[in-house]
Amino acid sequence: MDSADRLVMQKQIERIFDARMRGDVEGVLAECTDDATFELMGDLYGQQMVTKLAGKDHLRSEFTGIFLRWRWDSVRIIRTLIDGNCAVIEFDGQRFHTISRRALDGSSCHVLEFRDGKIAVIREYTDTFSLARVAGPLF
Repeated sequence: MDSADRLVMQKQIERIFDARMRGDVEGVLAECTDDATFELMGDLYGQQMVTKLAGKDHLRSEFTGIFLRWRWDSVRIIRTLIDGNCAVIEFDGQRFHTISRRALDGSSCHVLEFRDGKIAVIREYTDTFSLARVAGPLF
């Protein structure tokens, strides 16, 4: 992979995070393949919090709910590592749960896999216990 390819991926990552900060579901989906998948890696007491979702329609439905419940008030990218068709993005800051009216401060990580110039896989690694503590059963 040359530096031009890395720059394209970096710009896509910036666009998807900008769209997430604005709560723009369609802006996020514009960067994804039609069969893109999303998975929240982690569980709470042995139960997976979000099952693996596939396809833009499923992602649209899930992201609409998540974006309404969770505002990213001051999230910022700490670092981005790109290797081949994969990128790891470490980010931190405050996320605000609109139902419980409580904030979650901390770091998380996304692993993105690219295919044909689009994001095909999104895996989020985060502190699921703290998510549930802030949000309750209404993650």
